[in-house]
Amino acid sequence: MRSESIEQIFLGSILLVYSATQLTVEINFRNILTALYFVACGAAVLGGLSLFSSSFLFFTQGAFTPINFISELREYTKYPIEIFGKGLQFVFTWLIPIGYVSYYPSIFFLRNQSNICLYSGLVALTSLLLGYVVFNIGLRFYEGVSA
Repeated sequence: MRSESIEQIFLGSILLVYSATQLTVEINFRNILTALYFVACGAAVLGGLSLFSSSFLFFTQGAFTPINFISELREYTKYPIEIFGKGLQFVFTWLIPIGYVSYYPSIFFLRNQSNICLYSGLVALTSLLLGYVVFNIGLRFYEGVSA
């Protein structure tokens, strides 16, 4: 494990403990399981998006890849979606669903909006399936490095 990862885990743990003492979110078994569910869904969304964008390398001979684009979009998970216009809110919710990585889970706990649990699982599953389908289609176009 890289030292950067250890630092992020350490800092994240401190922030989690501090936030838990300052917010009115109840810490109980149900909320802990729900948080773990959201972590798994967020990882699945990012994994599906990464697989989807990486699969485009099968279709191209050059260096074009949307991988950097997807990586840059991860930066937007730090901000609430409400600060963006309606068009970007739609994109970040349904087309490139990075809102399900951090924004919607936080809304669940802070504003008690429970319907997002269902959508998070569906969006995560859809992201993974879309990435898997595009990957398998890309395998048919793969020509290898040697000619």
